[in-house]
Amino acid sequence: MSGFTDMLAHMDERAQYDSINMDLVNTEGPDTPTLQNRTARNTRVGLFLCPSVGGVAHLND
Repeated sequence: MSGFTDMLAHMDERAQYDSINMDLVNTEGPDTPTLQNRTARNTRVGLFLCPSVGGVAHLND
């Protein structure tokens, strides 16, 4: 899980944070996603999107 995951609970995204099964933190990775966290993983959080990129771009590194 990304550090951004922990931020959700403090950014008016508590429902999104609560939907994540934290018991899977050590078993889930980019190459081994779980079905249980699919909805949370595929939900875009507007605060993490760069407005200057536009479109469906994800968080810039």
